[in-house]
Amino acid sequence: MRRTLLWIALPVLLALVAGFALAAFLLTTEAGLQWFFPLVSRYVPGEVTVKELRGRLIGPLSIKGLKYRTGEFSLFIDSLSLDWMPYFLTSGEVYITRLAAEGIVYYRTGEEEPKRIRLPDIRLPLAVTLQNTVLKRIAVYHTLKSPPLVVSEAFLQMSSG
Repeated sequence: MRRTLLWIALPVLLALVAGFALAAFLLTTEAGLQWFFPLVSRYVPGEVTVKELRGRLIGPLSIKGLKYRTGEFSLFIDSLSLDWMPYFLTSGEVYITRLAAEGIVYYRTGEEEPKRIRLPDIRLPLAVTLQNTVLKRIAVYHTLKSPPLVVSEAFLQMSSG
């Protein structure tokens, strides 16, 4: 009886230990980030590419040369850095201590001018706090031929929920 219980409990215990080891690897190492990012980007609608990815999922995180393209728009960011406090997730909050992006270019791929934009009513499942956000060198093109809306620098702090 004891041996049978041991043979049942041992594989369960080993699976739990392996799961925790994999989670620790993914969250706390740069190698885990390098492995996890391409896996996740396959499930994002559109095409996501990066030139350089450094850091850890638990932060801080740095991305160089981010490109995101869909059928409707393209977004390019020269550099993006993020630091957050993942333990706030246990209380239902995404708490970002620092978000910095530089060299942001957004353009719609369509030729026609967009109609008046009406922002959607967004209800997030988690509260979001942005403590220190700095955005530099932003260019927004409504069409490929239109002149851009240019913002040299923007600062943001916010909290929802």
